[in-house]
Amino acid sequence: MKSKHDLQKEGILKIITDAEEKIGKITGRTVELIYYFKNKNQDMFPSVARDFINYAEKKTGYSYEELCSPSRKRDLRATRQIIGKILFEQTQLSSSQVGKILKRDHATILHGSKIKTALQKKKFDELLKVYTEFMKETFRG
Repeated sequence: MKSKHDLQKEGILKIITDAEEKIGKITGRTVELIYYFKNKNQDMFPSVARDFINYAEKKTGYSYEELCSPSRKRDLRATRQIIGKILFEQTQLSSSQVGKILKRDHATILHGSKIKTALQKKKFDELLKVYTEFMKETFRG
């Protein structure tokens, strides 16, 4: 017999699968539910940010230290801005919380969340796919 937690987990997996088929992306609320049931942890948001950054390090080739560095290299800056945008928009983290994670102030996170260039658009699309992969692996893993 399956536990209540297992049944809920299966229900959420079905919701995610259905949503992916219909709209092709995972929403911020789904992220909350995934982390709640995966980790059974009320303080889920810092862990989702930490885990996503660890995952993004592998996919982008930039370490956390590089992402938090003062470097203004174009590709690194775009990657950092988009990671901040995803954390700010896809989780319940405030711009101040995301800023602390990336060692920036809240205004930098808000400014960086506005996509202005083709490079940023391309990076956003790439990293949103990475975020979706991360959430799938985290929940199904």
